[in-house]
Amino acid sequence: GNQDPTVSIISPSNGANFDIGTSIQIKANANDPDGSVTKVEFFKGSTRLGQDTSAPYSYTINNASEGTYALTARATDNDGAITTSSIINVTVSG
Repeated sequence: GNQDPTVSIISPSNGANFDIGTSIQIKANANDPDGSVTKVEFFKGSTRLGQDTSAPYSYTINNASEGTYALTARATDNDGAITTSSIINVTVSG
């Protein structure tokens, strides 16, 4: 059978704080033991922010607004298997 891909957010770190209006670059590592990763999608809560289809996988939140962000990355492999990373919580404040 198909093995699921692995994915983890490597930046920012859990608990990081950012100023309002800054850019936050989310970086993720993703691998598939028996195939290839076709895309990594980035989420803030249940809202899809965007995706990257080639390594190094990243997405930048521009002009971040105030609030607490629960960030995840979701990797999909060439056979359609999906894995979601652990949540990274960051705070944007003035």
